Amino acid sequence: MWMVNATYLTAFAQSLRHFGHLEALRAGLEDPTRRLLDDPSAQRWWPGPDFAQVLVAYEALHGRAVVSCTNVHTSGSRMGPLVKPLASVLLAFTRTPAAALLAHLPTFLEPGVQNVRSSFACNPKGGGGHVRFLFPEPVPEVLSTVWHGLFDTGFALAKQGRVVKEVLEPAIHHYDIEW
Repeated sequence: MWMVNATYLTAFAQSLRHFGHLEALRAGLEDPTRRLLDDPSAQRWWPGPDFAQVLVAYEALHGRAVVSCTNVHTSGSRMGPLVKPLASVLLAFTRTPAAALLAHLPTFLEPGVQNVRSSFACNPKGGGGHVRFLFPEPVPEVLSTVWHGLFDTGFALAKQGRVVKEVLEPAIHHYDIEW
């Protein structure tokens, strides 16, 4: 089973509060899923499928664009500062900042998720590549909004990059990236 770190969940709950969506979302959730938002620090790692249920409920309330915006805010406000020191070192020694960050994608995922494999393959012609996230079981498509937050944070640090294509399979999310 894949897992989500309490640090990310704390930041996600803070982002929900920031946008004024926490209480409405909580009201539609049942325990123990609600506990994931109420007391994320109660345990270090939470079952990913429970977090996916939260995202599905949130999407039902506000739509995918709002969920994506919330995950972008979550990544930038809390996870960005955690990975920025390592990213800064990598960026100081490269001519292709986005490629340097994506080449270390598994390292950047470690603080937020477990048991989700990631890979990055550079385009042989340059200027981009392909990112893949592999889950141990099928996940709802709305989970892709978490990756949008990750990409937004990384592209802001690299000062380059954008997703040009997204393909969501039940247990694999694919992204073509350009810079």
